[in-house]
Amino acid sequence: MFKSSNRAFKPSVYETGSRRKRGMPRWMVVLFTGIIIGAGGFWFLQTNYGPTRITVEESQQLNQQIINLNQEQYALQARGEELSQNLQQTEAENSRLLTQQEDSQQQITELKEEIELLKRAIPQDPGGTPIGLRHATLEAELGKLHYDMLLMKRDDDASDFTVIIEANVEGRYRNGRLGRAAPEPITATIGAMTQLDGELEFPEPQRTLTATVVTFTVKDSESDEVLGRRTFNVN
Repeated sequence: MFKSSNRAFKPSVYETGSRRKRGMPRWMVVLFTGIIIGAGGFWFLQTNYGPTRITVEESQQLNQQIINLNQEQYALQARGEELSQNLQQTEAENSRLLTQQEDSQQQITELKEEIELLKRAIPQDPGGTPIGLRHATLEAELGKLHYDMLLMKRDDDASDFTVIIEANVEGRYRNGRLGRAAPEPITATIGAMTQLDGELEFPEPQRTLTATVVTFTVKDSESDEVLGRRTFNVN
């Protein structure tokens, strides 16, 4: 029987065959490729769609604009505080004026009440005319007459009257003879209560006449209608 022998293969030192070299792993290639693509995509997005980068000069201009806006904000805030203070002062002044008006109204009411009492206390003009000559203080001087009169409307609700007041003076000359004088009329506007005072000078021929009695006639300045008449003795 033949014996089989298993011989181990032993390469010869003269064998020219070469071993298979191992390259970079595929997963590393994919990783590097992804990194490169991702970096390129980020650069593309940053360049085309990202915020624009500004220069140093533009940055300085932007900072100056921010400073200006802050200054305007402070100015507006100061203006707002000033307006608020002015508003408070105006409200205080309005409150003071309102109080003053209320006090004045109270004083007016009291004065009206006093006037009503005075009207009732002064003797009525017996003539019953639209304008009453309620009181007169007369002082005679040679050729002159000083007067202080109080005239009142009979109807307080009636309109004021624009009138002329004629004075018919009776008196005595220095030689004892009686005489008359007609001084220039008085022009006046008569309201609810009107006081008139002044001086009447007699015409030249009556300059030596001293008044003893005076009759005042009140006429409407337009229609010449007699609105009142009364005679007073002269002191």
